[in-house]
Amino acid sequence: MRKRLWGTLLVGTVALGGGVALAMRPPAVPVAHPQAGPIKQTVVVSGQVMPPSEIRLASLVASTAKEVLVDEGDTVTAGQVLVVLDDEDARAGVAQAEAQLASAKAGRVTWAKLNAPQAEADLRRAEANLEDARRRLAREKSLFQAGATTEASLEDAKTAEQLAVTQRDAAVLQVRAAEAGGSQSQTAQANVALAQAQLERAKVQLARHVVRSPTDGVVITRMVEPGDAVMSGSNLFLLSSTGQTRLRVEPDERSLALLAVGQTAIASAEAFPNDKFEAKVAYIAPAIDASRGTVEVRLVVANPPEFLRHNMTISVEITVAEKEQTLTVPRQSVLAEKREPHVLVFQGGRAEKRPVSLGLLGEEFVEIREGLSPEDLVVVAPPGTVAPGEAMRGDVVAPRG
Repeated sequence: MRKRLWGTLLVGTVALGGGVALAMRPPAVPVAHPQAGPIKQTVVVSGQVMPPSEIRLASLVASTAKEVLVDEGDTVTAGQVLVVLDDEDARAGVAQAEAQLASAKAGRVTWAKLNAPQAEADLRRAEANLEDARRRLAREKSLFQAGATTEASLEDAKTAEQLAVTQRDAAVLQVRAAEAGGSQSQTAQANVALAQAQLERAKVQLARHVVRSPTDGVVITRMVEPGDAVMSGSNLFLLSSTGQTRLRVEPDERSLALLAVGQTAIASAEAFPNDKFEAKVAYIAPAIDASRGTVEVRLVVANPPEFLRHNMTISVEITVAEKEQTLTVPRQSVLAEKREPHVLVFQGGRAEKRPVSLGLLGEEFVEIREGLSPEDLVVVAPPGTVAPGEAMRGDVVAPRG
């Protein structure tokens, strides 16, 4: 009986000792070797689909909408009639301008037929009168020298000769004015040109009563209905021209150093999250939005999916850098990533703090430039699992599955 009791006590003591030893063993923590592999750093941001360009089409005349021929969502082509305005007054203006042009042309013909011949006839009479006045003056001079006339009669002859010269000179000027290219001819021509210009203006005003699409595109908004009074400058339609589809995003300004024109991206619409399509960075704004701390970036979509619509919300993942082969560790292994990046290395049965220099930051992995070698064992457990200097056991796992 006593031997059995001692045996029982001995077994219990051994079991208790083994349990205590097991309880005091350090925890097993997942660790992995840094591995060489591909890594890609991206910037993920949301934005909207931009139309190639938006055109606000306004009326250039005041009138009434007679016919509205397109609706929102309709596809239009360049030159297509969108709305017809009442043009009764404009047609009357064209008719009036045509009448004024006809009158100006008739006046030019009348002047050519009557004024020029009349001016030439007046010149011939003035020259004849001048000859008569000169003969009379010569006769009066001879008589005065012979004492056969008075000085007053001689002065009258001189005055008559001077008046005849003045009338002859005036007639010459009238003939010159009446000649082609003269001032009267130029006035008649100017009247015709003015009337012609007024007619062209009236025709332009008439043409403005038919509003056409300036480009191929889609009607986004229609702002006019038949019967509406339309003022000059009133918006009638908002059109989106056809062309390359663009995306607009506004990443944080801290990403600016990573972004460059030509970078590729994968995008998806919020309404169709599983349908991915490619895009490329085409524009980076030269200035920062100071109030929001963002920078505008535009991307072009070479082959847009059919479901894409203007102003759709989209998500864009821009590839800013990538490497085919570089040393990496899981991203959760890196602690204090933005301050003093370091990892915990399993060495000598404990977790040792090891500063590292980081390269590319992927979604799941991080590039290690300095601080680790492929032989090291890095703690890959979630932060807080083990503290620096704490004893542990390493449970080796494959970091990339």
